[in-house]
Amino acid sequence: MKRHYDDQLKKLRNEVNVCNIDIVDSIKFFLRESNIHTSGIPKDVEKEVTTNLNRFKSECRCSSKLHI
Repeated sequence: MKRHYDDQLKKLRNEVNVCNIDIVDSIKFFLRESNIHTSGIPKDVEKEVTTNLNRFKSECRCSSKLHI
């Protein structure tokens, strides 16, 4: 099952490596996937997504703010 996610995981890692805000789209993809399948996404995929998200959070900064 993890092979199904290989391209998306690679994209996510690349986004984190360059601090690309498009990581949000990747996270949305994995969130949708976890809701589509009754068993969710595989634990190893979930762990890799979480690891990359935490890395992004600790190493990258967003420069713009939402003004309401």
